[in-house]
Amino acid sequence: MVSILEAMLAEFGEEAVTTRRVLDRIPADKLAWKPHPKSMSLGQLAMHVAGVPGNLSRVVQAGEFDISQANPEPPMPASKDEILATWDRSVGVAEDC
Repeated sequence: MVSILEAMLAEFGEEAVTTRRVLDRIPADKLAWKPHPKSMSLGQLAMHVAGVPGNLSRVVQAGEFDISQANPEPPMPASKDEILATWDRSVGVAEDC
């Protein structure tokens, strides 16, 4: 019988491949584009998505989260390669926990 954790990790692995493919399709020349002047840029939104798995793993392992210490605005990536590298590191952190 497959445990719940094994099933979740298998699904995460599938979703990780799909999400990386989406991040890879972001036009490198559009990272500064904003859908609205008050919005984050496409690059910042992509960095946010890229960091979610690792950040969520760290919060779960810590057992608590102090929102006052959070950085609400992701950094602006210098390139699409930086986004993909962040995604790969983040997935690695999530898979190691």
